[in-house]
Amino acid sequence: MSKTTIPSGGLLSGAVKLDDVGTGDAATTLASSAGNITIDAQGNNTDVIIKGTDGSSDTTFLTIDGSEGGDLTLGANANIVFPATNVVSTGANTLDDYEEGAWTPTNGNVTPAASEGKYTKVGRLVTVQGYITWPTTSNTSYIEIAGLPYTINNSESGRGGLYITYTTFGSSFLVDGDGFYLLGQKNDTKFFAAAADGNTSQDINEVSAKQFYFNGQYYTDS
Repeated sequence: MSKTTIPSGGLLSGAVKLDDVGTGDAATTLASSAGNITIDAQGNNTDVIIKGTDGSSDTTFLTIDGSEGGDLTLGANANIVFPATNVVSTGANTLDDYEEGAWTPTNGNVTPAASEGKYTKVGRLVTVQGYITWPTTSNTSYIEIAGLPYTINNSESGRGGLYITYTTFGSSFLVDGDGFYLLGQKNDTKFFAAAADGNTSQDINEVSAKQFYFNGQYYTDS
């Protein structure tokens, strides 16, 4: 079948069927100086398919499925990449950020003997996990895990919490005789130790040379 070549100046009149247009041999821009550009697959249950060449192979990058109301299917090697600095959306159904990374749990009063952390951020929800090994110390400052990758939201409902998944404290360990957990510090980048009775004087010397692994979540404004 012969193909029609659209001249660089465009067509002055008449209509050309899309399947009569030949393959170009240079970079091409589809542009409009006003109004929308609509891609309309008008056949019943037809898809919109975006293809290209990857490593000399003809590759499907994206399929918009007309038989499933517009479901998006990415190509086999595709990822959704968010910008390094996101623009925060107020839309309840808008995903404006996703990020995975590493962070180093710290403490403002002593230097941990060892620590390591991972985090995942989906929208404004940050999930952290990791471990910390406390140094041998008699320091009486309160226990905290700091250095979080994002600042905790300045609200009671957003401060989140952190729980211990494994510890070398021993099965009978209780801080000040109460249950032990860590609460997010609002508008800060740390969790601090608290007890079931609200007492926050959980001291570092009580966990001297001990280790624990943890998981936690909190909300951020970014």
